[in-house]
Amino acid sequence: MNADTKLVTMKFCGTTVKRNIFLKEIRAAVTKITGEKMTLDALIHEIAKNIYDHARGEGSMTIIQKDNLFEFEIKDDGQESYDFDLCKNNSASVSNGINYGIGLNMIFNLASALKIELKIDTSKGFYYSGTYAPLNIANN
Repeated sequence: MNADTKLVTMKFCGTTVKRNIFLKEIRAAVTKITGEKMTLDALIHEIAKNIYDHARGEGSMTIIQKDNLFEFEIKDDGQESYDFDLCKNNSASVSNGINYGIGLNMIFNLASALKIELKIDTSKGFYYSGTYAPLNIANN
């Protein structure tokens, strides 16, 4: 790794801490590497909420900064596979029940606003990846 490359990794150890503490620690780690608030950290915050609520808070995160780009991978340790199309379709409709798919819908909206092509693999739990270019650089 060269001097201009930064790396942050984090293992999520389950729901042994309160949800707000879990999310605060993750958000602080993201903000530390990006130096920004309410950008990539907002997206990862939403993903972390889903991991806490639906995967017992178990998973991991890696963010690598290369030049002006941030590559990230976030995964939960769920063992179950999911039908991604069904999850995505349900996330678009709030009439499916209380809090069903709302988090995933927010994740899609944030990724779109940040111009991140978010990749999601649901073959074993949820695995999210993408590349973020800070908006002040991407708009130049």
